Amino acid sequence: FEDLQTGNSSMSVVQGGPGTGKTIVAIYLLKLLRDIQLATTDPDPDEDGRFSDFFFSGYREALQDLSIGLVVPQQSLRKTIHNEFRRTPGLNKVRVLSPYTVANSEEDWDILVVDEAHRLTQRGSGMTIGQFRQRNQKLFGEDAAGKTAIDWVRAKSKHQIFLVDGDQTVRPADVPVHVIQTLKHTAQNDGRLYSLESQMRVTAGDGYLNFARALLTNRPLTPVVPDTYDLKFFSDLAAMREAISQREQEVGLSRMVAGYAWPWKSKGDSSDEAPYDIEVDGVQLRWNRTDTDWIASASSPQEVGSVHTVQGYDLNYAGVIIGPDIIWDEESQSIKAVKANHFDTEVKRVKDENDLLEYIVNSYYVLLTRGMLGTYIYVYDEALRKRLEKLFVSRVYS
Repeated sequence: FEDLQTGNSSMSVVQGGPGTGKTIVAIYLLKLLRDIQLATTDPDPDEDGRFSDFFFSGYREALQDLSIGLVVPQQSLRKTIHNEFRRTPGLNKVRVLSPYTVANSEEDWDILVVDEAHRLTQRGSGMTIGQFRQRNQKLFGEDAAGKTAIDWVRAKSKHQIFLVDGDQTVRPADVPVHVIQTLKHTAQNDGRLYSLESQMRVTAGDGYLNFARALLTNRPLTPVVPDTYDLKFFSDLAAMREAISQREQEVGLSRMVAGYAWPWKSKGDSSDEAPYDIEVDGVQLRWNRTDTDWIASASSPQEVGSVHTVQGYDLNYAGVIIGPDIIWDEESQSIKAVKANHFDTEVKRVKDENDLLEYIVNSYYVLLTRGMLGTYIYVYDEALRKRLEKLFVSRVYS
């Protein structure tokens, strides 16, 4: 409100790991701003709500006629939030935008909140590469070189709030980590960097997050989780599939997810005759049949989601398939990425072996941190499976 009164522009950053509530903060802030905008009378003077003072006359007028939007890079998450906003009073007038829509618009925004800002792009991918160049040229002309979608947001709005997690960068087209670090450094210098520390998704807490981060490294950790968190390691994929189906019947929001270690042969074919994408030890599975709002789709309990359809979402249970794109190499005694077994075309173009491994490991970290009540794990590579199952002791199931 001070910035609105002075007319100064502003840029703030909220940082937090998976499950710390970044999306909740974004939506709560947008709802609060819209409620203040729509208020017509002062609150009761005796009301002691945390934000009640901002509903008094003066604040309401400061927000009148301001354009407010939420930018979400991932198509699937954007569609889900759009559907929820349409059903929510106040939020139904907040536009949920792609970064490309922002860059191509003739209008500017007063306030843009950017969720999952680490997934903004630095060059586009596939069919959007040309669109990226066109948007960059339109906004920056001769100065377009080196600009990213972060620059689009800053150029098209007066006030920006970026919600970020640098450890969830999963594709080379995502803005580089050093760009996120610069953004955070700029915000910190201005006293506008805020950190979320409390774990709101995974009930196992920080001990589990440390385990998930280290699992696919050369020095994995024994999981330290409370008995209330259902962490299991499966040596048989069919058994894990059945367990996830049971959890779906009991509590809902239980899904199978996997690294992009199998080609999407069934893409575009929603028939019962569609080819299976994943075949392991007699188990036949298909990838997600839709890439928008997949988790809420009717067929999702029978399918397998990827990082692109679940990043940003909460599940009650996640059954994580660690595919053949990552193995344990006995000769070098180290974790290796197998490019031939990875089918994200953007990641597959990465030439440096260490960079390739980092992108793949980051993707699995995202998958391993979706389950609020429990996570089930199956590892395809036999050497890696035998190595990791030793960590679980009484938590191995077949």
